[in-house]
Amino acid sequence: MMVSFILFGYFFSATSHVTEVEVFERKVDINVAHICSNRVSCTNFNLKQVHQVCGQNFTLNTGVKPQKYIKYVSGKSAGCNAAGVCHVDVGTDNVEYYHGVIDCHQHRDNENVATCICKLYIQY
Repeated sequence: MMVSFILFGYFFSATSHVTEVEVFERKVDINVAHICSNRVSCTNFNLKQVHQVCGQNFTLNTGVKPQKYIKYVSGKSAGCNAAGVCHVDVGTDNVEYYHGVIDCHQHRDNENVATCICKLYIQY
């Protein structure tokens, strides 16, 4: 399983006038067949798959003990952006400030595997 981490990227949402800062990104291959094909949509993306892609929680290093843990609690909504591309909004236990997203792309050479990227944002 391929996993990579990128911390502290930045993103600004001009339409909602809310500043969002990406605090976590993880890329992983998961076993899931036929994402957003004629046979299967991604609306059944479940919490187990959210945890496969994002992990169960994110440790926010505040420099103070104890550290803050942001838990991933749901795949709130999911939809197909295109054939083989699934987008999932991920709920957290701190919805006021943190939200996540997952984007999965079906492998062209293996219809049973998708590469998924989880991103966690803080908004203020």
